Amino acid sequence: MNNTYQPSVEAGRLLTRKELSGRWQLSTETLKRQERCGLLPYLKLGRGVRYRLTDIEYLEADAEVRRSAASIAQPQPKGSKSDES
Repeated sequence: MNNTYQPSVEAGRLLTRKELSGRWQLSTETLKRQERCGLLPYLKLGRGVRYRLTDIEYLEADAEVRRSAASIAQPQPKGSKSDES
Protein backbone atom coordinates (compact mmCIF):
# COMPACT_ATOMS: atom_id res chain seq x y z
CA MET A 1 0.00 0.00 0.00
CA ASN A 2 1.05 3.57 -0.60
CA ASN A 3 2.18 5.44 2.53
CA THR A 4 2.18 8.92 1.00
CA TYR A 5 -1.58 9.53 1.19
CA GLN A 6 -2.53 12.89 2.69
CA PRO A 7 -6.22 13.78 3.07
CA SER A 8 -7.46 16.84 1.24
CA VAL A 9 -8.81 19.97 2.88
CA GLU A 10 -12.36 18.73 2.18
CA ALA A 11 -11.69 15.39 3.92
CA GLY A 12 -15.16 15.14 5.51
CA ARG A 13 -16.97 15.61 2.20
CA LEU A 14 -19.21 12.89 0.77
CA LEU A 15 -19.53 12.23 -2.96
CA THR A 16 -22.63 10.95 -4.72
CA ARG A 17 -22.47 8.06 -7.15
CA LYS A 18 -22.95 10.52 -10.01
CA GLU A 19 -20.07 12.73 -8.78
CA LEU A 20 -17.72 9.75 -8.45
CA SER A 21 -18.83 8.46 -11.84
CA GLY A 22 -17.78 11.78 -13.38
CA ARG A 23 -14.54 11.97 -11.40
CA TRP A 24 -13.42 8.49 -12.47
CA GLN A 25 -15.12 8.53 -15.88
CA LEU A 26 -16.88 5.24 -15.11
CA SER A 27 -20.54 4.36 -15.43
CA THR A 28 -22.68 4.24 -12.30
CA GLU A 29 -23.26 0.53 -13.07
CA THR A 30 -19.52 -0.10 -12.85
CA LEU A 31 -19.43 1.65 -9.48
CA LYS A 32 -22.34 -0.53 -8.29
CA ARG A 33 -20.44 -3.67 -9.33
CA GLN A 34 -17.35 -2.49 -7.45
CA GLU A 35 -19.49 -1.88 -4.36
CA ARG A 36 -20.99 -5.40 -4.54
CA CYS A 37 -17.53 -6.96 -4.97
CA GLY A 38 -16.19 -5.10 -1.94
CA LEU A 39 -13.69 -3.10 -3.99
CA LEU A 40 -15.31 0.27 -3.31
CA PRO A 41 -16.25 1.34 0.24
CA TYR A 42 -19.56 3.19 0.47
CA LEU A 43 -22.17 4.48 2.87
CA LYS A 44 -25.83 3.61 2.46
CA LEU A 45 -27.87 6.60 3.59
CA GLY A 46 -31.57 5.87 3.14
CA ARG A 47 -31.96 5.02 -0.53
CA GLY A 48 -28.82 6.88 -1.53
CA VAL A 49 -25.20 5.84 -1.64
CA ARG A 50 -22.33 8.13 -0.70
CA TYR A 51 -18.57 7.78 -0.75
CA ARG A 52 -16.17 9.40 1.69
CA LEU A 53 -13.77 11.66 -0.17
CA THR A 54 -10.96 10.39 2.07
CA ASP A 55 -11.66 6.79 0.96
CA ILE A 56 -11.71 7.83 -2.70
CA GLU A 57 -8.48 9.81 -2.44
CA TYR A 58 -6.82 6.88 -0.67
CA LEU A 59 -7.89 4.49 -3.45
CA GLU A 60 -6.62 6.93 -6.07
CA ALA A 61 -3.25 7.33 -4.34
CA ASP A 62 -2.92 3.57 -3.89
CA ALA A 63 -3.79 2.92 -7.55
CA GLU A 64 -1.29 5.41 -8.94
CA VAL A 65 1.29 3.66 -11.08
CA ARG A 66 4.84 4.78 -10.55
CA ARG A 67 7.69 3.90 -12.86
CA SER A 68 11.35 3.98 -12.04
CA ALA A 69 13.59 6.26 -14.10
CA ALA A 70 15.20 3.19 -15.69
CA SER A 71 11.89 1.87 -17.02
CA ILE A 72 11.00 5.27 -18.49
CA ALA A 73 14.27 5.74 -20.37
CA GLN A 74 13.89 4.88 -24.04
CA PRO A 75 16.64 2.83 -25.68
CA GLN A 76 18.75 4.82 -28.13
CA PRO A 77 18.81 3.56 -31.73
CA LYS A 78 22.16 2.29 -32.97
CA GLY A 79 24.24 5.00 -34.57
CA SER A 80 22.77 7.77 -32.40
CA LYS A 81 25.02 10.49 -30.95
CA SER A 82 25.15 8.86 -27.49
CA ASP A 83 26.32 5.61 -29.15
CA GLU A 84 29.25 7.26 -31.00
CA SER A 85 31.43 8.26 -28.03
